Amino acid sequence: MIVSDRVIDAQNVSIAWADAVAVLLELGPPYRAINLTIRIADPQAEEEPIRELAERLAAKLGLQEIGEVANTIFPAEWAKDFPDPGVLSADYRDHYAFLRSLGNPQGTYFGRLVAYPDSDGGETIDQLTDNVTKLRAAKKRGRLYKSVYEFNIYSAARDRKKSRGFPCLAHIGLHIGADGRLNASALYRSHDVIAKGYGNYLGLGGLLRYIAEASAMEPGELQVNAGGAFFEAAKAKQLTEIRTELEELRVSDPS
Repeated sequence: MIVSDRVIDAQNVSIAWADAVAVLLELGPPYRAINLTIRIADPQAEEEPIRELAERLAAKLGLQEIGEVANTIFPAEWAKDFPDPGVLSADYRDHYAFLRSLGNPQGTYFGRLVAYPDSDGGETIDQLTDNVTKLRAAKKRGRLYKSVYEFNIYSAARDRKKSRGFPCLAHIGLHIGADGRLNASALYRSHDVIAKGYGNYLGLGGLLRYIAEASAMEPGELQVNAGGAFFEAAKAKQLTEIRTELEELRVSDPS
């Protein structure tokens, strides 16, 4: 459900992506929205027809596969073997140099979660393990602070001289609702809805679920705040061709 031209309130990942595309198409050239908010009630749920359409579009445009995009934020298959965040973080760090050599020379978002650069030197911080440890300790003593679980992605030490490229995702916050569920918010300075959007929402939803399970909590909603949400005008023709199909699929939104 599109609440306004800059606010989307969707039931699942698929509808959130479809609505974001619809907003940008409706705005027209240059297909850019400032301060777009995307709220996803269940960031673990998808609708297969929309996922298939998004995959076909990515293949047609020569874009990265949705699963590959999601893995840069949260490597879901990898994490299945490591339910303990400390062990997952250590194993990821052990393979991080190799992963970067495969096509991510600047690193990955998950790499920033488990090996955040504290300085220009070699010191890093395991934010994932630290935050789960904090959540577990607070839950054990029966005093859960609501919004003190934060992940920095942007690093002034590494990124302050960059003008473009990684990292577009700047920050992730975790927040405990009145119902006790763990919710997440993500801040993007720049958000390419076509090339990265679906995979971004999927990866963030997987990360939220993993942290919630590791902390013996239930996962809640995801809110994505994009300072600048866009897609390249060169892709407008292909998007216009699928617009009718996309509109028909969006009406299945139960919200």
